[in-house]
Formats: sequence, C-alpha cells, structure tokens
Amino acid sequence: MNRKVVLSLILSVFMVFVFTSCENNRNDRDNQTGTTGNGTEMNGNNNPNTNPNENANQTPLIFSYSRDYTYDQRDELKDDLNDAIDNLNDKIDKMQDKTDNATKETKDWYDNQVKELKSKRDKFKDEVDKIDDTSQANWDQFQAKLRQDWNDVQKSFNDMRDHMNSNTNNY
Repeated sequence: MNRKVVLSLILSVFMVFVFTSCENNRNDRDNQTGTTGNGTEMNGNNNPNTNPNENANQTPLIFSYSRDYTYDQRDELKDDLNDAIDNLNDKIDKMQDKTDNATKETKDWYDNQVKELKSKRDKFKDEVDKIDDTSQANWDQFQAKLRQDWNDVQKSFNDMRDHMNSNTNNY
C-alpha cells in the first residue's frame, strides 16, 4: 500500500512537471512568433518555418487577419482591427524617423507612399466603423471585404518597409 502511494505521488509530480513544461514551451513559442492567443499573429510573416528574429531590422507584420470572427465576436474584431490601425500608425511614425537624414528625393518618395498608405488606412477605418451596422446575413461578405481591405493596407506597408530596408543607405 505504501508503495502505491509513493508511486502515485511520483506520478502526480511528474505529470505536473510535464504539464508545466509544455505550457512554458507553448508560451515561449507564442512569444517568439507573436501569437496573441486569440488566433492572430503579429510576427513578420505567416511562414511557420521562418525564424522571427531572422531579420531584426525588419518591421514585424502589423496584424494578420487570418481567423474568422463570428457575428457574435464582432466587438472583438473591431477592437483587434482598431489596435492594428494604432499599431500601423506607430510603425509609420517609426519609419518616418528613418527618413530624417534622407535625401529630398527619398523623403518625397516616402511622403507619397505614406499618403497612399494613410488613404488606404482611412478607407479601411471607415469599413471597421461599419462593423456594428452589419447584419448577420451579410457578415461573411462584410468580413471578406474587411480582410481584403486589410491585406491591401498591409501590402502597401510591407512594400514601403521592404523598399526602405533594401535601400538603407538612402535613409
């Protein structure tokens, strides 16, 4: 009987250790990839085989609209997208700092890119503001349009970031 109790205790401690270890590994992995826990990713790309620290100078992806939100989760979606817009604004400001010592031609290029990006962002923000007005019957179509608009904003940002990173001597 004593032996069974000791074995049960050892097994229990072992299971707690394994569970804790697995949870810590998951948290470490989430921190490395930037997974937010709600299915959205905040790392530099969507390729799980890519090391997120591979290019420390590269600005990370702002928000990956990769999950479907249910109609009942529209408030969560709105919050996530408004956070993404705020994050985008911060990234634009940080990129602006890189142009302080740039040539006039480079600053003009950057200003045009930012103007285009902000126009797309504003269009997207207008769509986000319509989330509350969307009916359940139109939810899937509306969400598909939001995703497409966000991908367009993200692509413009990525193109601008990639151009700046590949021409670092001009900034």
